[in-house]
Amino acid sequence: MRYSVDLLCIGAGAKATAVAAKAHVLNSRRANPVRVLVVEKQAPAAHWTGQYGYTSGSEHLGTRPEKDIGFPYQSEAAFGPEFAFVDDAMPGLSWHSYLRDAGQYGRWIDRGAPAVSHARFGDYLCWVQERARNGVTHHKSGVARLRLSGDSWETVLEDGTEVTAGSVLLTGPGRMQPLPGSDGLDLPDAASPRSAITSRVIASSHVVVVGGGESAASSARAVLDAIGPCGRVTIVSPGHLRTRSETFQDNDFYTNPEAGWPEKTWDERIDFIRRTDRGVVSPQLLERLAGDDRVAVVAGRVSGVERFLDGYRVTVGGAVLAADLVINCSGFRLAPLLEELLDDRSIALLRDAGPRFDDAALARLIDDDLRLAALPAPLFVPALAGPQAGPGFANLSILGKLADRILLTVLRRDSAAATPAYGTKAIDAVLR
Repeated sequence: MRYSVDLLCIGAGAKATAVAAKAHVLNSRRANPVRVLVVEKQAPAAHWTGQYGYTSGSEHLGTRPEKDIGFPYQSEAAFGPEFAFVDDAMPGLSWHSYLRDAGQYGRWIDRGAPAVSHARFGDYLCWVQERARNGVTHHKSGVARLRLSGDSWETVLEDGTEVTAGSVLLTGPGRMQPLPGSDGLDLPDAASPRSAITSRVIASSHVVVVGGGESAASSARAVLDAIGPCGRVTIVSPGHLRTRSETFQDNDFYTNPEAGWPEKTWDERIDFIRRTDRGVVSPQLLERLAGDDRVAVVAGRVSGVERFLDGYRVTVGGAVLAADLVINCSGFRLAPLLEELLDDRSIALLRDAGPRFDDAALARLIDDDLRLAALPAPLFVPALAGPQAGPGFANLSILGKLADRILLTVLRRDSAAATPAYGTKAIDAVLR
C-alpha cells in the first residue's frame, strides 16, 4: 500500500484530531481536498484512555473541556473573512455537541459543568475522529523513520506501507529522560500502563516517584490505590507541587498569544511556561495526594539510582532513600525522539542551525507556524512551540488555533510567500 498526502499526522491524540477536524470542514468547500493521513500505532486517543500508559484515565483534565478541538473558534482571523463558514461549522464537532449526541448535555450542565476525566476526553476525541473523515484517512501502524526528499517527506511504516507527505505533524510527549545511574535498570516510567506499575508493588511497598507534574501525581495515585495502610509513596520533586494557574491574565496569553506574547523576552516566556504549565497537577489530584498520610514529598533532584538488595537506593542531595520500586516521571524530551525518527540529512541541518541538539535549542528553531524552520519540508512540532509561538500550542489550550496555523502552512506550500501572514488576508489557493 502507498499513500501520497499533503499532511502526515504521527499520533491520533488531541492535536491530530483538531487538525483532522479543521481539514474535514475546509474540504467541504474545496474542489481538491487537503489529504490528511493520521498514523497511530496503538489506538485513537491512546494516551488518554488509561489502557496504554501515561494516565490511568481517571485523572481530571487540567483544562476545561470547553477548550475543545475548535477553541477559540477564530479561523476567520487566520484565513480571512470569506472563511467564516469554518467557525460556523466547527461547533458541530465541539465538546457540547458530543455531550448532546450522548444525551448528557443537560446532566453535565446541571452538575455544574464539572472537570472531566482523561478517559472521557479521550472518548470525545474518538467521537470527533469518527465524524471528521472528509479527506482524512486513519492507518494503524508505527512510523520507523522520516527521510527528506526534496521539499517533502518519505517514510515506510512499520507494516511496510509507503508514505509520501508534503508536511508532517509530530505529536506526543517524546522520550522519557533517564534518571542518573539508571542504565540497565528495569524502572517503570510515566509512559508505563498503570497496571504494569501496580503489579510490581505489594501492600507494604515504599515507592519513590521522581517528578513533580501530572504524570508523577498520576503514578503516585495508582500506587496508593494498590498498597495497603503500611505502604508509603515518596514524591521527589525539584519544586513545589502546584495546580495550573487560572487567572484571566494568564489565560489570555494562552488563548491570544498574538496580543502580547511577542513582546516578552525569551527568559520571560520560559518563566511564564514554567509557572503556569510545566509540572502542574490538576486540583482534584493534588487534593487527593494532600489528604493521604502515606504520601511524603521531598524537594530536590535525583543524582543517582542503584540496585540495593531486593530494591533500590535513590540519592537526593545528601540523603539516600531506600525504595522497593522507583518510578521515573522526571520529564519527557523531544530531541531523543527526533534523533530516532529523522534521517541523517535532517539531523545535520538541525545541528548546524543551533548550538546544541536538545529541546531548549530546538525550541528556538520553531517558527510561528509551529514548524522547525531549518528543514526544507514542514515538520510541525507543537510540543516545542510554546516559547516561540505561544504557551497554548504545546498543550490543549488552543487546539483550534493550532490547527489553523498548521493547515495554513500546508495550504500555502505552493505560494511564493515564505512567511505566513496570520489575520491579514485569505489564501488565494485555499478553495482550489
